[in-house]
Amino acid sequence: MLEVPPQDVITRDNVTIQSERGSDTVCGRSEQRGDQGFELYVYQTSQFAQTTLRSVLARWNSMSFCSHRDKLNLKIQTIIDQRTEPFGVKVTSVEVKQG
Repeated sequence: MLEVPPQDVITRDNVTIQSERGSDTVCGRSEQRGDQGFELYVYQTSQFAQTTLRSVLARWNSMSFCSHRDKLNLKIQTIIDQRTEPFGVKVTSVEVKQG
């Protein structure tokens, strides 16, 4: 599990929010890639998660977060997983905790 630090986000309706400490990304690595550079993969996945979280949340109105959390989680998971696939990292779950 990779814990993503809180992120400040300005929503589409110009409300500043902060994702709660502990927004989680669960990922694993492909065995075929081996351990070479795994620390780099973890760091890069964290960076992807942070930028993706800010980007996706900024597209929504602040009032939509609670009612659409499952959609947000899936959208963020899909984007991060696509970006980390070349590293042999598979993102299996994302949970944005209430900010």
